[in-house]
Amino acid sequence: MVSNPTPPQQDTMALMDAWKQTISVQMHFNEIQMKVRGFAITLLVALLGATGLAIKEEVTGTLCGYTIPLSVCILVITLIVWFAFWFIDRHWYHNLLIGSVKEGEALESALQANALLPISLTKTITKESRETKFLWVFKSKARHKLSFFYGGLALVIFLFLIVASLSNFHSSLKTIEVALENNAKAVQSSSQSATPLTYEKRKEFNQHF
Repeated sequence: MVSNPTPPQQDTMALMDAWKQTISVQMHFNEIQMKVRGFAITLLVALLGATGLAIKEEVTGTLCGYTIPLSVCILVITLIVWFAFWFIDRHWYHNLLIGSVKEGEALESALQANALLPISLTKTITKESRETKFLWVFKSKARHKLSFFYGGLALVIFLFLIVASLSNFHSSLKTIEVALENNAKAVQSSSQSATPLTYEKRKEFNQHF
């Protein structure tokens, strides 16, 4: 005959069930964050590729009477979208993950105190995450690593934006230079064609008088 669990055992079983569910929630939020970052990187690579093509082909558009390179427009949109990904990842799902981690740590402390069970998975992961050196130089928390990840790639996007702007500036200077050369040639051509006519008129005038 199987004996019914005593109240302390029931409490321990309830804590274990809650801890297992909390670990499942942590895995869920962590998986969502990884998917968000994966999609963000994929979209970033595609947009930077489109930017490179737009720079190469020198594609431009007109907005409110101003000529704007397509590459600059794409990069501005890329920065906005990248900021949106950072906000969702850092200030949404990361906070939810942190909440589940804190709950897991509390449940592990309760299990260790009530049932003397050496369960410390959440605490160990948190400790190892903080002990891991970022870029092999200094220790940092997960939120700092997350900010470095998005901030570093945002800097790459900004550098692309500078390159695209300088490329458009160089193209504009080249267009102005060509226009000035064509204008100078046109003036020179008109002056050369006018010289014989003036000479003939003077000769005719001298013969007449």
